[in-house]
Amino acid sequence: MTEVDTDFGYSKGKENSDDDSPPAQSQEQEGSRTLSYNKIEERDKRKMEWVLSNTGDLLGEESEELGKMSERSVLLTLDLMRVWSKRAIKRESKAAHVVERLLQKLLKEKDAGNERLKINTAVYNIVLESWANSREEGSAERSEEILMEMERMYNQGNRDVLPNEASYNAVIKAYVKNGGRAIAPPKVTALVNRMERSNIVSPTRRSYNLLLYCLAKSNLEDAAPRAEDILHRMLQQYLETDNMTTKPDINSYNQLLGAWARGRNEGYEERMQTIYEEILDLPPDMHITPTVDTFNTAMSGWLKSEQPSALSKIEQILETMETSFKEGNRNARPDRVTINTICAAFAKTQGTGAMGNAMKLRASLEKEYDITPDVVSYNIIVDSWCKSGRKDSPEQAIEILNAMENDFKDGKISHAPDGYTYSSVIGCFANFRRPDAAEKAEELLKRMKDLWHNFGGEPLSASVYNAVINAWASSPSLESSERVKELLNEMDENHATDPSLPAPNRITYNTVIKAMRDGSGDDAAFAEKILYLLESKGAVQSAFLPDSYSYTSVVSAYGRSDAKNKAEKALEIIERMLLATENGNIAANPTVHSFNAALNACAFVKGDEKAKEVAFDIAMKIFELLQVHDAPDHTSYGTVLRACSVLLPSQKERREALVDEFFKEACLKGCVGRLVLTQMQFASSPEQYARLLGHDQIDKITVRDVPRSWTQNVREKVRGSTI
Repeated sequence: MTEVDTDFGYSKGKENSDDDSPPAQSQEQEGSRTLSYNKIEERDKRKMEWVLSNTGDLLGEESEELGKMSERSVLLTLDLMRVWSKRAIKRESKAAHVVERLLQKLLKEKDAGNERLKINTAVYNIVLESWANSREEGSAERSEEILMEMERMYNQGNRDVLPNEASYNAVIKAYVKNGGRAIAPPKVTALVNRMERSNIVSPTRRSYNLLLYCLAKSNLEDAAPRAEDILHRMLQQYLETDNMTTKPDINSYNQLLGAWARGRNEGYEERMQTIYEEILDLPPDMHITPTVDTFNTAMSGWLKSEQPSALSKIEQILETMETSFKEGNRNARPDRVTINTICAAFAKTQGTGAMGNAMKLRASLEKEYDITPDVVSYNIIVDSWCKSGRKDSPEQAIEILNAMENDFKDGKISHAPDGYTYSSVIGCFANFRRPDAAEKAEELLKRMKDLWHNFGGEPLSASVYNAVINAWASSPSLESSERVKELLNEMDENHATDPSLPAPNRITYNTVIKAMRDGSGDDAAFAEKILYLLESKGAVQSAFLPDSYSYTSVVSAYGRSDAKNKAEKALEIIERMLLATENGNIAANPTVHSFNAALNACAFVKGDEKAKEVAFDIAMKIFELLQVHDAPDHTSYGTVLRACSVLLPSQKERREALVDEFFKEACLKGCVGRLVLTQMQFASSPEQYARLLGHDQIDKITVRDVPRSWTQNVREKVRGSTI
């Protein structure tokens, strides 16, 4: 029997929904659900044994003679293709490849002269749907290749494989699911446009809804207006032709609402609220009523808002939602997302002091609608404590974690703390600069491991390791850089032994680079080694491509180090950033902070006059690159003035001329900040200082003592206020 990949899975989520978690259950319900799951697992196990056995028979060496496949075997092959197509959902699954192998089996059978076979559009659609279900990288591109092959065969005379609406929709779904936020919108838009121009197929409601979903989840600045245009096209087609297949449904309106609720457009609140109210007022003949998703989406939009009325708007939406449900709209029943959003709104708008009111409202809603808390509910409370600013926030956060762990051990499955819970609590200790933050992070990492190994808790996640590494990166301990390296090795070794354990991601590597700050050249070289690793991994998997933060952190590591070639390294890395950007890695584009870090590295070079001269020349090259690719800020001018003071001999005319030039330019551009004024005391002679600032060099002047035009573009804290 041929061995077949058995790695498959079911999707537990709803299509076009952010909430992939099953409904929360009571403890009694959880117990009965466990028994039901056991029965389902046993049934699935028997079914899978049947699938594997028959797939192996069809694809193995002992299969029927080519060209002699029976009608029963043909039907069995099609059934197996459908089963494998549905099982392509799990990320690591190779089920789509099995579906293609079964298709190739049928194609070879047909080529061998088997007249029982008719391989038509429906058969190819099974293959397309398998790739649409797959989470494998490149699945969307593969589905489009198959669609193009169908079109090519049709154009060459094979009328049985004409792509239909389902064919296109499968490819659209594949891009929505796996195309990524940058690639998916133009691809899905192009496919829908092709359908609109075609004389054979036309977009359906599903086509448009997938496009709306794609836009709503994208990072495009114009996603919301584009989504609105799509909905208008659907409405126009329906009203002009009475075409029910393009009539918008509540999902269409919810996706449009969601596009505005992302908050990517200035003043989005007004348009979002208008669309929400239009949904409530749709005419009865549209047969569209708001659902829980409608209300939750509008609430989530207001949750992002900084307007003072945001909490009030959310409370009004909740009131309308409850009224709609009590008047008979069963689809408007508040759910866990509703309650979590309300709690988050109270925490954000009124701080931890308002959490008491939020908890009372939460308890009331949970009781009325029979909703139990879930991990998100607790995470919101943990998050609110972490952001509250109260000195006892870490203790409050860990108390909630203790309760969650104990509840889970007592059988309340939905209370299991996840990676977000642990990483938030770890981050709370680090952000409050507790001296024992790193040790506490290690303790919490061990607790998560224990809950996972001994009680079936959530498996370790990269986010938790990243939080622990960040705690060490922020620690004053002399052991921090070595411990960070050990944690990185632990992640690598664990993942190599068990692929289900988290591998380092770009955030991991960036945090490791950040930790290399002990001032040694060895640490800086290690940071650069990690950068090279990201570049090589990124050439294969774009998710690993280093970003501006990666490169800038390496520059900073060299700047803090005792490496003699720190200036040369700073320029080299800036040039690598520019080259990476030119080659398509837009995330690597250097910012003013990148150039400032490079200038800072030059300004702290030590050595003889020759070494300092070389460092200063490099600083000038970096400053010129900054002027070409960005705009210098107050830190840039302050740092370049420091370079003048420490790298150029004080008696040289060149130094005086350059100090004049940089200071006057800073004044002209409104970039005279505290660093500029401080460095002018060291970079200029007493006469030059008096000439440029109108004060004696011994005077302690501040940004308050210079013309406002000199500081107008400076954003820094001065005595409790911002200038």
